[in-house]
Amino acid sequence: MELRLSAESKRDRMMLRGSDWYVMRSGRIAEVRADGFDVTTSAAPNLDIIKRLEDIGVTRVSTGLTVSEPDGITRSLEKIANDIIARV
Repeated sequence: MELRLSAESKRDRMMLRGSDWYVMRSGRIAEVRADGFDVTTSAAPNLDIIKRLEDIGVTRVSTGLTVSEPDGITRSLEKIANDIIARV
């Protein structure tokens, strides 16, 4: 059974697609990007993974930290800034 969504415009349809996991699973990232939408996902703070996501059209990645004490959070954020953000 195919799910069909009615929308007033192509932009509305893309917004509906962009708010569902369907976009990533169906390989329609390029279609969503072509209509001007960003694609966000989450991933481990790993440069290789983030570069692969960038290669397929992902425009924003959120990540989590495995520490909770203030010094650990600061060190983790500095590592992400230096090892990932500065290189992407």
